[in-house]
Amino acid sequence: MDLSEIKSLVEWAHKHRLSKFSLKKGDFELHVECGGVAPTPLPSSHEGDVDIAKKIVEKPAAKENNYLKSPMVGTFYSSPSPDQPPFVRVGDAVEEDTIVGIVEAMKVMNEVKAGRKGVVKEVLMENAQPVEFGTKLLRIG
Repeated sequence: MDLSEIKSLVEWAHKHRLSKFSLKKGDFELHVECGGVAPTPLPSSHEGDVDIAKKIVEKPAAKENNYLKSPMVGTFYSSPSPDQPPFVRVGDAVEEDTIVGIVEAMKVMNEVKAGRKGVVKEVLMENAQPVEFGTKLLRIG
């Protein structure tokens, strides 16, 4: 969503005197809460609009950092071979150097490491699926 769409949604919520408003569109989540009082009018200056938008999208933007993305184009494999269990499952603790999958590119098997310490919250790709650069593979919290 861009700034104008967010501003329109906030203005709509203000117009209808909503104390709470939530929207989910793909990976984007917007939550507006006015604490039970009528919201104040939006600032008319561009700087004020940008400040409001930053506050609204700050939380979803932080969530984006929790996704481990494919470092290249290829085929994602969640296990070392078809007859073996996956490298990681939801709930598994991982370290920065934990191997979480493989991306095959031009017949070369490239290990994908977690890159951060945490717990696997969601596995987003199935085994043997094609991926592009930046495709979300896992969510680590």
